[in-house]
Formats: sequence, C-alpha cells, structure tokens
Amino acid sequence: MNFLSMDYFLMTAEKRSFTKAADALHITQQTLSTHIANLEQELDCKLFVRHVPLELTYAGEIFWQYAADFQKKYRAMQHEFADLTKNEQGILRIGISFTRCHAIMPAIITEYQRRYPHMEIQVIENANSGLQKDLMEHKIDLAIAKFPDFLPGITLSDFYEEEVVLLLADSLFHEVISDAAPADAIFLHLPKTICCSGSDFTHGTAGTVSFSVQDLPALTDSQPEPLMLRSPEDFSIFEHCPFLLNYATDIAGQLGRHFITMGNFKPIVKTQSDNMGMLLELCAAGKGACISPLNLAMSSLSPEQRKKMRIIHLGRSAKYKIRFGSLEQPYQWKAIRNFMDAANAALTRTGTTT
Repeated sequence: MNFLSMDYFLMTAEKRSFTKAADALHITQQTLSTHIANLEQELDCKLFVRHVPLELTYAGEIFWQYAADFQKKYRAMQHEFADLTKNEQGILRIGISFTRCHAIMPAIITEYQRRYPHMEIQVIENANSGLQKDLMEHKIDLAIAKFPDFLPGITLSDFYEEEVVLLLADSLFHEVISDAAPADAIFLHLPKTICCSGSDFTHGTAGTVSFSVQDLPALTDSQPEPLMLRSPEDFSIFEHCPFLLNYATDIAGQLGRHFITMGNFKPIVKTQSDNMGMLLELCAAGKGACISPLNLAMSSLSPEQRKKMRIIHLGRSAKYKIRFGSLEQPYQWKAIRNFMDAANAALTRTGTTT
C-alpha cells in the first residue's frame, strides 16, 4: 500500500465516479481502477459499491478515515521537512469567496510572490460556508472568510474588518428621496476624508463622525459626499427604489435583506445574481441600488463611475470581521504564516485594513 493509492481512493470517494476522479487526477480510468482493485485485494474487502454514483461500503468508510488521516500527516511531514531545508517551495492552496478574491487577492499574491518567488499559489473560490467545509476536507490550506468567533479544529486569526454599503447613482438617489422626508432627518453627512479611529461609529459633540472603515480612494470635489443612515429603520426611505441584490447565500445578500426587513417593506427587485461585478455595473448605470462590500465596489468601479455614485453607510451592523482560518495540524507550515504576513502587509499598504 502506498500514499499514491490512498490519494486515488480519496479522490474517487469525493467524486463518486471513476471517470470524474481519473479526469481530476489526470490519469487514465484503467490506471485508477487498477489502484483501487489492488487496495481491495490487499485489504480483502470491497471499498465501493459499483453503481452510479459510486457508494462507499462500510469498509470503504472506515478506510476513508484512515486514508484522510494519513494524507493529513503526510502533508504535514512534507511541510515540516520543506521548512527544515528552507527551500521555500511548494503549492499553497488559498480558499476565498468569489467577490473578495477580486477585491483583495491581486495585491496579496503580488506581495507574497515578491517575497517567495518559488511558491505556487492555487486559489480555490467558494461561498463562505463552503470554505469551512473545504478546510475540514483538506482541500485548502488556508481560508480567508467571515468565520464565527470559534470553530472546533480550526485556528482563526483576525485579518481586517469589512463593511457593506448601499450604493446607487446620485441621480437615482435624488429621484428616490425627492418625495421623502428631508434628507438631513434621515442621513448624517460624512466628510470626504474619512477618519479611521476605532472599531465603531462615534458621534462627536460637534456633529462629526469618526468610524473604522476601509480607506477609500481619494474622493474628488465632484463626487457626492458619503452619507450614513441615522437609524436602520430609516432604510424605509428606499421603499420605492429598485434593487440589485446578491442571493441570500452571500453575506452582502444576507445583510441587504436584513436592512430591507428593518425598513419594513417589500423591495422592488430588478436583478438578483451571484455576480457582484455585474450588479455594480448596473448600479453605476442607474438601474438600481446595490448593497456591496465597500472594498469590492471601490476596486471594481472606475474613477468616472465613482464620481456619479452615492455611498451610504449603514452602521455598525453592516460591519464584520474577515479572518484567516487553517486546520489545527501536528505541524503548522511556515508558508501559511508567511502568506498571512504578506497579506497583512499588502492590505496595510493599499489601505484596506483598519
């Protein structure tokens, strides 16, 4: 029995198909079938019920636990010896959501590969909940996600604070509030140079507002001033505004529906999609309001588009921590810590961390 056969078995168990597993492993189906047959002969029992899709036998379930544990320890051994030889080579698998990947990964990968040019980065994109599953199944080495404060078996480290905001074309904003209550009764006016001071909104005696938020690109004199809702219930002002929403499986989609619920109205939804980039393009064209992570919006929209966009901050409940997550391992690969250090440096330099 060898580690290669165990890897082949684990891939077959994941794909539930010899054909799909062989394709994923870049080997012939005959080679894969031979390895599985040899394992079954050595163990003197069947590991799969051979129907479509494949199904693990009871013996197969037991062997899967051993094989997964061996794979985990073998990978840890490889990492430790790589650190001992200081060759700084290997493949680091990073899991991240689709939208967050676009917003922050180019700068992070550039910084990491500047420091460690012989390392290969594999980026695996998945929904936030799927990244936790990918970690537990050893499909990725490190996840960047919105994790809860505690997860058994996973080591968590704070990365930065993310915020979702409401964005809409300034022309649509004036159209929406034209028949509503006076804007000053609903919104706080924020300075275009936003001061980062602490982790919450604070209202000064002079009526100024300081809050922790991703640093924005410089706002020009022609760009509409950013606003903040005085109260979540004031979201009702957008009752007659068309919306461009993420699905509820996404954080921005969940928070968007939360604020709509707080406003106590049924939204006019024009478009729903997992593609936040497309929604932001429609938003910039004045087709509706979009609730998006601020860092993604600022990295996706052109300077000309930003000049015509109204940014509305939604308060403390629109903020959440983004964390690094990695499996608790017998040995923690230095490449993971190195990547986290490079990521912090990259985002500090670009002004994304708070």
